Amino acid sequence: MTDSSKPSNLPRRGAARTGGDPLQALRLELAAVLLLVAAAYLATLGLAAAPWQEALALLAVASAGALWLIVRTRRAARRIAQRRAGHGEV
Repeated sequence: MTDSSKPSNLPRRGAARTGGDPLQALRLELAAVLLLVAAAYLATLGLAAAPWQEALALLAVASAGALWLIVRTRRAARRIAQRRAGHGEV
């Protein structure tokens, strides 16, 4: 039986530990977007569509991923700037 007063070293389910680096979650999301674009590329290889349609589909997926990363990075940068402003750091 374990002692319940000791903190657990296991992460909570569904939560990613960032280890104090505020941009670590963005790096993980970048990896996920790159994998998604690679999977979309492989999926377009199996389509019986015109090459321009395949390129358009891949461009749409890549653009959506880039837009997602831009929005998340801006939010993270704003949060970091607010924290620094609150602590008097420049």
